Amino acid sequence: MNNKQLENQIVQLYKDTACGIPFDIGEALIKARNKENKGSRPYEIFSVILENLRLMN
Repeated sequence: MNNKQLENQIVQLYKDTACGIPFDIGEALIKARNKENKGSRPYEIFSVILENLRLMN
């Protein structure tokens, strides 16, 4: 699974969840991002996903 597919699945999960994304999924995304080096491609991808989720809320 590539990063775009993962991002699309997360966005779809958010859209399918009536009250927004479950807290534990958001926490998992933050933890995964924080394990990466700031400024690296994976860090930036997680940051974009989290920002998109924040804007949808």
